[in-house]
Amino acid sequence: MSHRNGGGQSWNDIVFTTNQVGFVVHGPGQYPGPHPGELWETQDGGVTWVPA
Repeated sequence: MSHRNGGGQSWNDIVFTTNQVGFVVHGPGQYPGPHPGELWETQDGGVTWVPA
């Protein structure tokens, strides 16, 4: 996954439920942070990710 200037945020807890479907939490690198994490998903094996 590439992400331009995440502003200190990171990708955490990557989980694939099949070879193609996966989920990841994108959020603050430090907890507690000012914003909650966001759940993102992929339907193509991690090539692209979108907010769930």
